[in-house]
Amino acid sequence: MRDNRRPMLMSLVATLLLFSAGAARPLEHVAFPDGYRGWVHISSAVVASGPRGPGMHHIYANAKAVEGYRSGRFPDGAIIVFDRFGLQVSGTTTKIGDRQVVDVMVRDSARFGDTGGWGFDEFVGNSRVDHAFEPSKAAATCFTCHVQRRENGYVFTTFMDRDRAAP
Repeated sequence: MRDNRRPMLMSLVATLLLFSAGAARPLEHVAFPDGYRGWVHISSAVVASGPRGPGMHHIYANAKAVEGYRSGRFPDGAIIVFDRFGLQVSGTTTKIGDRQVVDVMVRDSARFGDTGGWGFDEFVGNSRVDHAFEPSKAAATCFTCHVQRRENGYVFTTFMDRDRAAP
């Protein structure tokens, strides 16, 4: 009688050897953050120029990210969303235009140890599935800038809790 468990056991041993030898897990895309427009609004800005031209930027944070903004230490599970729109200018009126991208930062120190504990991704336009980059390129592109904010938890924005007195 043949032992059918041997191939499965060999596969398990090979997997354990790979991980114990320090082989990195392949990076995965960050999930689209459903419902983020209902999270805490951190800030907005009108940008006159930039790589994508002028735009309106809104930043949202889930409850764990708000905890990080307040304490200065972002816990695992924190998610920050950067929602970027173009502008429509007509005479003296400027309105929000089409969505350009949705940038997402997810704090998971086990999954994203090489990038300060943050996973980065960028969704194109209104899509919840079309990514601007492959995961390794998103990590490299985004983290290259965010590393300069190491002392701020790798986060550029600050949050003034309007319910508390200003510092």
